[in-house]
Amino acid sequence: MIKVLIVDDEPPSQAELSYIINQHPDFTVAGVAGSGKEAFRLFSEINPQVAFLDIQLYDINGLELAEKILSVRKDTFIVFATAHDNFAVKAFDLNATDYVVKPFDELRVYKTLDRIRSYLSLKKRQEKVQLSGRPPAEETLDMVCAGDSEKWCVVDCSKIVYIMAEERKTTLKLHQMSLPSVYTLKDLYQRLNKRDFLQVHRSYVVNLRYIREIIPWFHGSYKLVMDDKEKSEVPVSRNFAKQLKQKLGIKPVE
Repeated sequence: MIKVLIVDDEPPSQAELSYIINQHPDFTVAGVAGSGKEAFRLFSEINPQVAFLDIQLYDINGLELAEKILSVRKDTFIVFATAHDNFAVKAFDLNATDYVVKPFDELRVYKTLDRIRSYLSLKKRQEKVQLSGRPPAEETLDMVCAGDSEKWCVVDCSKIVYIMAEERKTTLKLHQMSLPSVYTLKDLYQRLNKRDFLQVHRSYVVNLRYIREIIPWFHGSYKLVMDDKEKSEVPVSRNFAKQLKQKLGIKPVE
């Protein structure tokens, strides 16, 4: 059961959000607080995985409360629930999981809960991988957890530009950032959608949708310029060049 703490100084909002969340059998509202002081006390008592926080409380700013909660438990899912959306940028600076605006839209809250549910499921799979050293036999990945022991991020696989293996470490390269993965390059490639992903080198798998340029290189090899912020260059070895050309429909110039 996923425990939720709701912090809001308006009883109608407390009741509405509690009702929406409790419609999900795997979530339970374990505590409701009307002030920051009460919220922090409850948080220590019930140890929830999720905290829905109103930003404008009468005794403390919800952003400050989030910082206090995260200082105690870094992996708490923080969701800001408020009528004031002008705090959104600051909220996401705190790595908030989501941001919902009053009056609550049930479908919007459902999406937030689905995101948390998916994150926890993926994290559990990753922990099994760390213990067993290999991924379970499962369906094609749509999302994958990446990060280190202190912080995990849920990555939409379609946003991965390329994957690199170096010195037994696997890195996911996104448009603006890189994240470590506990999966090996081989394990990830086996579970990714082969329509979009292709291995082009023993140390690289690329997302074909993010190839910006293909440059002929030495002795039948190629170099790919990827469509990320740095315009990264990825090598294509001779052993994988034929498959790349077939996949992209590249024919020899006559």
